[in-house]
Amino acid sequence: MSGLGPGDRLTQRSGVRLAYEEAGTGAPAVVLVHGWAFGNRSHMSPQLAHLKSRHRVLALDLPGHGGSEPAPPGFGFQDCAAAIVGVLDKAGIDQAVVCGHSFGGRLAVEVAAAYPERLAGAALLDPVILFPDKVREQAVRMVPALESEGWLNALEAYFSRLLSTYDPPDLKARILGELGQVPRQLAAQVMRDGMSTDGAESVARVKCPLLVIRRTETPIDMERLARLQPEAWVGCVVGTGHWIGLAVPDQVDAMLDRFLEAITVRTT
Repeated sequence: MSGLGPGDRLTQRSGVRLAYEEAGTGAPAVVLVHGWAFGNRSHMSPQLAHLKSRHRVLALDLPGHGGSEPAPPGFGFQDCAAAIVGVLDKAGIDQAVVCGHSFGGRLAVEVAAAYPERLAGAALLDPVILFPDKVREQAVRMVPALESEGWLNALEAYFSRLLSTYDPPDLKARILGELGQVPRQLAAQVMRDGMSTDGAESVARVKCPLLVIRRTETPIDMERLARLQPEAWVGCVVGTGHWIGLAVPDQVDAMLDRFLEAITVRTT
């Protein structure tokens, strides 16, 4: 996905303009956030198509992707969270549910921690949070490879391990084929910054309802999540790799529906 489409809009905050599209009506509004550095907003298309019948839904391109401007050097997770809030400002949305996949899930946590008044809830799809030190250290060790001429081969090897034997062949081909669109410098930066901490401090600051949808293989420290967020809803999908919203949208969408219904009841 590149350039702006006819439904795209632009918003600016923290010096970076983000492109987004929207559809549907109804509260709470939902903002869909793809995996930063390793995805695009089309990865959230099944959720956009499903949720728009009952909710106002915005799907955005994160910095460096699609129609959004590149992230400047040093543009980190907190800056990106501010840019997401800029989308809310532009769209005239006081409160929303932010639903993020992978590093987009980490961004949803950062938005909830830094801007609690703007979130009615946060839904995390196989998020990169609360990973054990050993797992994060292994990921950080691949940063030099991402900064080298062999960066694409390193990405392909890494993401091949995140795909499942149960994923459809066309999905595997799509994910691996899109890796060439990943901004090389951004890939290294996001992997380094995103894996340098486990996000526990931000997770602890989340005050809104929280939904975590994961695979059993995802190395989230569930005991720590339970201590930090004892009221979080946790669901598990089956028969898929990391791209749960694309591979098993029915499972993901059913849990999102119930979460959004509960938030609606809670706020009325």
